[in-house]
Amino acid sequence: MSNNVKFNNILHIIYDDCDNPWLGGGGARRTYEIYKRFPDSTNITILTGYYSGAKRIETIGKITYVRLGLPFNYLISRITFSLAAMVKLRQLKYDVVVDDYTAFSPCFSFWLAKSPVIGSFQNLHSQKAAKGKGLIKGLSARFFDFFALRYFKNFTAVSPFLTEQILKRAKYRHNVRFIGIGIDQVLFNIGNRLNEDDPYILYIGRLEIFQKGIDVLLQAYMKLKTKPILLLAGTGADEAKIKEMVKSLGIESTVRFAGRFSNEEKLEILRKALFVVMPSRFEGLPVVPLEAMAAGRAFIGTNIHGTRDICNGKALLAEPGNSDELAELMSSIINDSTLRDKLESQGREYSRSYQWSAIAEQFHDFIRDSINNTFIESNNNLLKS
Repeated sequence: MSNNVKFNNILHIIYDDCDNPWLGGGGARRTYEIYKRFPDSTNITILTGYYSGAKRIETIGKITYVRLGLPFNYLISRITFSLAAMVKLRQLKYDVVVDDYTAFSPCFSFWLAKSPVIGSFQNLHSQKAAKGKGLIKGLSARFFDFFALRYFKNFTAVSPFLTEQILKRAKYRHNVRFIGIGIDQVLFNIGNRLNEDDPYILYIGRLEIFQKGIDVLLQAYMKLKTKPILLLAGTGADEAKIKEMVKSLGIESTVRFAGRFSNEEKLEILRKALFVVMPSRFEGLPVVPLEAMAAGRAFIGTNIHGTRDICNGKALLAEPGNSDELAELMSSIINDSTLRDKLESQGREYSRSYQWSAIAEQFHDFIRDSINNTFIESNNNLLKS
């Protein structure tokens, strides 16, 4: 088959979407940003989780979202989504399946799909992602990761480190490609803080204690001698627990919750921030550091794969779980305007190279190549038989 293989119907499976109140994470945003840049002739259906108040079927531009499962709570939503997605895999017609793999809502597309399948990986959950999830979830993550690495034949990985891990552990290693992330170019239009009366420390993202290290952030914040407002912007499954933590620490007067926000509101939230902090314990390839730098805001993260890769020396990094070191870095940016200005300037310049259009082109080419390879493999098997 020629390299000009055509595919008109893509079925993408990802539990999360941009408005999911339990997640609404970077993977969902990445999926949307990539597909909205695909050719208009491409029909894109995304199977995603249903949540209260959502439309079962919703078309946004050229993308059709089909929301599956029951919305009673986060666990039931994930389980019923997986079961419904397995049924849809047998019912729908498509040229290729892209499975945004997660061990916490697997759908075994590599067994059930009727067309070539691509495993799109944000994390391997049997590593750090499973820690803090409890014994049962940790063991199930190892179980499902084993099958995913054994039976997917085409892989995309969101970070260089994850690409290396898949190449080491997967059974089929001939088609593994690193495809990263981009950022919205409107972020570069965000101007200076304009002498805001109350610039705040900003955490922006999913409210999840273990992965995102919000417990460490609150501990570090308690140790600051000078305490600007700490704004936690986002929602997530741990929101109620985090509010309880804030209350128990007696810092309700200086910790604020912004809740869910629109893209326009995000620009304003970033504009007023003194700096952005995200003390994650593990990540795939997070977009928050890039968005902060593109907005001209200094960023503090953790010295982990993913965050370290994306920051490339243009941010301050603490060791994960170390609230003392995190507090020191936060204090240095609060008190040292020269350091803050340097990080803002070099971060904004560095982030200009991350374009969603380039990421979309890479993803489109990988789908084409994967379909091509699958048909070549099938034809070779027929010849051998």
